[in-house]
Amino acid sequence: MSRRFLLALGLAALAGALAGFLLLRGAGPDRGGRPDGPAGPGHRPADGHIGPRDPDQPGRTGQPGPEPALRPEPDGESSPELARFKDSTISIEERQREIAALAGKGDARSLDLLMALGREKTYLNRAAVEALGSAGAVAPEQRARVIAYLQARLADDDAMIVCAAVRSLGSLQGAAAVPALAAVIRDNRQRPDGHGEMVCTAAVNALGQTGSAQAGPALAAELGRSEDKGWSLEYGSRVLAALVRTNAPEGPAAALAYAERLSARLTGNGMARKHLEARIAEARAAAAGRGFEGM
Repeated sequence: MSRRFLLALGLAALAGALAGFLLLRGAGPDRGGRPDGPAGPGHRPADGHIGPRDPDQPGRTGQPGPEPALRPEPDGESSPELARFKDSTISIEERQREIAALAGKGDARSLDLLMALGREKTYLNRAAVEALGSAGAVAPEQRARVIAYLQARLADDDAMIVCAAVRSLGSLQGAAAVPALAAVIRDNRQRPDGHGEMVCTAAVNALGQTGSAQAGPALAAELGRSEDKGWSLEYGSRVLAALVRTNAPEGPAAALAYAERLSARLTGNGMARKHLEARIAEARAAAAGRGFEGM
């Protein structure tokens, strides 16, 4: 066998091997030359996705898919107007006047800004929440948004925010706010921050300001707690005053029972006795329908 024949045979074998290699390389789904096929563990689609594809995501067609929608910021947040209310170089008085002006406008943008400020951890958040209660005439859908916002604020960790929301909700809804305000009293008698009496007093006052007899059962029940440990006579006077304002049918009996419970505590002499006697007189006057000074 001649040397020339052997050389030709070797070149033919090399060409065949090269053709087979190229054929295998071109047959792969991602042209990566991996030995495992489309069903194999090493398969990676051309867009780099591994694992089951989300049916809501488009496949690659040579053109980029639509950009995902950006999550919108809550209304009013991250705006220059919001930043202004947090700018300590502007006097508190000026910023408070501007908050009151927003409430007076009552338009959607102004309400959004007040609600955004109320969510911020800043000094004026309370003023913004309270201003919502004095918002001017607004469209029904805007009013519904504000009421829903205030109801959510009733569960805020900040006791001052809760008090502001209580006053605003009572101002906006009147008698319709009674169930929510009564729930605030039940839920805040004991608070981790120790401000239970402050929050409950705000809710009691708001119930009285509604002037609704619907508040009578909740206020009478609260007055009935006067034997509980830690009961405050000042708080009792606020509950009594609210009952007088509502003219609820439960009021006289609840006030008289309260006076009798206080009378059972009378002992000794001195300032403590005189203070208790004044509270008893308040309760008896309320029971008789005469009210008392400061109600």
